[in-house]
Amino acid sequence: MKSYYEIDNFITAAERSYFLSLMDRKFINHKSTRTGIKSSLNYFPIEFRGINRVSIMKMYPNTEQSWHTDGVNLKRNSLIIHPITDNYAPFSTRHGTTSSTVIVNTQEEHAVFNNEYTRLNLQIPIDLPFEELINNKDNAYWKIIKGLYN
Repeated sequence: MKSYYEIDNFITAAERSYFLSLMDRKFINHKSTRTGIKSSLNYFPIEFRGINRVSIMKMYPNTEQSWHTDGVNLKRNSLIIHPITDNYAPFSTRHGTTSSTVIVNTQEEHAVFNNEYTRLNLQIPIDLPFEELINNKDNAYWKIIKGLYN
């Protein structure tokens, strides 16, 4: 099984414009949950359409987030990632790369090797193992995911 599942874009043009307007705000520099060392990831917590624990994630040009898995304590075993910026560097897994909107398995190794542009995306965490989420589209999280398109 691939460690990501592509879905259709759901952010509206107005939402995208708003998220882009946040680009120069002060983001929080992410620290590794394992080492405590600052990473190249920067996040800005938001509420999105009534969903809490959502973030805008920013990477500066020519930075990388090397191969890693997310800590289970983050309660984001799966994660929806929606690109916001143009010239968006792909999300890499051991099963391939994609620049599309995806649901990813954060417990499988993944990385981002950014290009010469600032990279911005929306991230919605899902506290359910990826395989369980993808193999059972009757669970409550799929109601939320399907609601993103209304």
